[in-house]
Amino acid sequence: MRETAAEIEFLQRLMDGTLADISPHMASIVTPDRRLRASQVVRYLDGVKHVAFGCVTPDGAPRVSPLDSVFVRGRFTLSTDSSAARVANLRHNPACSLVHMVGDTVAIVVHGRVEWIGRGHADHDEIHSIWTSVYDSDPYSWGNDIVLFRAEPAAMWAYAQRPNDFPE
Repeated sequence: MRETAAEIEFLQRLMDGTLADISPHMASIVTPDRRLRASQVVRYLDGVKHVAFGCVTPDGAPRVSPLDSVFVRGRFTLSTDSSAARVANLRHNPACSLVHMVGDTVAIVVHGRVEWIGRGHADHDEIHSIWTSVYDSDPYSWGNDIVLFRAEPAAMWAYAQRPNDFPE
């Protein structure tokens, strides 16, 4: 867990706000007794988690692909080769969504925008160091032009069939 108390508080406010404005159908599924708190989410997301990452093409066609992610400072961070179609799509329209889920056990959903984490970005060195440590390998060695990015959340919610199975 790498999050500060302020970052956890921000995530909790974001999650509360997202769930305050859901449809009746979703509210019947993501009931208050099946919601994870931000402190549970950040602890659970420690390490590598796989996500389904979504974006759209310039003509609006949806695209989803599986990616590895590492949760850093309350944000899903990701990497890919710059030649991937998703990079061109995201440079045209940075809107994105992602979900990490394990069957009916847990689901964590984020809707937001991509923020590119280039070598000159203020958070680059920390994120790069964490990715290098987690994988025991420098991400930039994985291809000719690897890019790091994160999903800056505008909405986020987390569901668990049994929230008590997720410690804080």
